[in-house]
Amino acid sequence: MKIKKTLTLLTAFCLLFSMTACDKSDEKNGSGNAGNVNAGELSSDALENLKPIDILTESVDEIKDIIDKQSNFKVADNFEIIAPEKAALIECNAKYLTTQDFKKYYEEYKEMFNYIFPNNTINEDYLFYIGGSSRIDFDDNGNQIQDYNKVKDKYDDLVAGKEGSVALIYDETWLGGITEWNSQICFEMGSAIGAGYTTINKGKTVKLGGKVKKDIDGKIIESDTYPPLDSYEPAGYLECVGSYLPDSTESFKLLDKEMPINEAVDFFENYINNIPYPPNANLEMCVVGIDVLKVDENTYGYNFLTTARYKDVAFDHSKSGSISYKSDENNYEPLAGNAFMLQSDDIDIIHGYNRSILMENIKRIDKIISIADATKKVSSNLSDEVKFEVQKIEFIYERKMFVTAEGNVDVNNGYPNRLFPVWKFTMVNPNDELNYIAYVDAKDGENFTYHTTKNIETL
Repeated sequence: MKIKKTLTLLTAFCLLFSMTACDKSDEKNGSGNAGNVNAGELSSDALENLKPIDILTESVDEIKDIIDKQSNFKVADNFEIIAPEKAALIECNAKYLTTQDFKKYYEEYKEMFNYIFPNNTINEDYLFYIGGSSRIDFDDNGNQIQDYNKVKDKYDDLVAGKEGSVALIYDETWLGGITEWNSQICFEMGSAIGAGYTTINKGKTVKLGGKVKKDIDGKIIESDTYPPLDSYEPAGYLECVGSYLPDSTESFKLLDKEMPINEAVDFFENYINNIPYPPNANLEMCVVGIDVLKVDENTYGYNFLTTARYKDVAFDHSKSGSISYKSDENNYEPLAGNAFMLQSDDIDIIHGYNRSILMENIKRIDKIISIADATKKVSSNLSDEVKFEVQKIEFIYERKMFVTAEGNVDVNNGYPNRLFPVWKFTMVNPNDELNYIAYVDAKDGENFTYHTTKNIETL
């Protein structure tokens, strides 16, 4: 049993929050509430000076005893608790910042490009955008008949606002057919820096992995060309040899030298949280788990599973997997990011970059239910016919999406949502071998909900 005191792609959820709509059916009047201000809203100064409250008050043995006393619970052998001892807590309406000013957005994009790739320059033949009239299209036989527009061909329309809010894609492998590796790179970014949708790929892992592709069954086979950078997920190409917590001291040989996992986590978090864009960042990125991937016979890499963090409390996070919601009125939206370290002094691949949200109608939370009460609440709402193995209890921030009158997430307005703290339980049902992920509001123990995943795909 391990306790971690504090929590130290996305090729876009719906590809890009400013372009497409994801169907939901709850909180149908919520998107219009994102800017409302109620009595008691905190000022910026008050927010900065919030006092921490107690989060984890029970001892490990007390928590295990409480779990085992529930008729339908037992403590799993790998049981762990991930929660800060104290934290300053809020609930608020939140959304990503978006911009319709393409010229400003493009300048910010180029600044971040130069920071990430100081030795590269943008070749405009590989700079595309998504949105407006720019789309990929195929004929009835599956042959591509249209590609995304190049920025250079539509620059005046973009600046004039005729294409609306867009995302930029720079990928030197985009046109395919790469038979010789010449240090190609990729940088994709949604319509604002730090608003989730981001792909950075420096190409070193792809080069080392060689000319391979996935067949129709997802099996990795030899190819005449290298795989494309924008969609390259190391976990989809490389063998996983183990999964670890961020504080693990296990050590593996990277491309340049051996490095303990906890030191690698520290390097990544320092690297990504010190990127000076956006300048108004109010979130940090953090690692919630690590998969060790085998690159070749002598080299391993660390695949960091990442999410956002606000004042010592991480956002809900999902690895992947098939999710089946059982409480439709409470469909929550976890973040799902990852990053890959191939060598000890750099990060080669990043999917997902959540550093900035607009927070409104912010309210202080002065008291929460204990982990003991949360355990009893979850137990009372699940079947007594099953002995659930409780693997993990976490204290996190959850996002509940507001939707439009049509029942869609308001992607054109930055994914507005209600942000609030919850207790999250990860359990296994031995009867169907499914993971059960349950939540209760930390403020009052209400709004119990759960969903299931296959093959322990949700962290």
